[in-house]
Amino acid sequence: MNVIGHSKGMRLVSHPFSIGLRTKRGEAAGVTAGNWLLKDQANQLLNAPDPATLKGKRDRAILALLICCGLRRAEVLGLEVGSIQQRDGRWVIPDLVGKGNRLRMVTVPTKSASVAGPLEFDTTTV
Repeated sequence: MNVIGHSKGMRLVSHPFSIGLRTKRGEAAGVTAGNWLLKDQANQLLNAPDPATLKGKRDRAILALLICCGLRRAEVLGLEVGSIQQRDGRWVIPDLVGKGNRLRMVTVPTKSASVAGPLEFDTTTV
């Protein structure tokens, strides 16, 4: 065991000071990174865009993917309409290239699939 791990385990270092300490391979041990939204805050954020407008539907769909599916911003930016597919009766994003060029399949929960409502595309301008 290294000195940092031993100091944390023996409670020789108080919690605020141990947050910045690193263990082997540069990973923080026992520290939750970032700020988390409460369920009410997430619902308020999802309901903020106006669902009556096309931009509002788009924004609600993006927020749903970020919040409900846990996608990163870069992953959402790389999505196209054909990226989301229905397989075995559920919506998924197959072969999503994520952090470190890792491939993963993301299941889209029913709530996030229905948040934006039906999207209507104007095919006359395409």
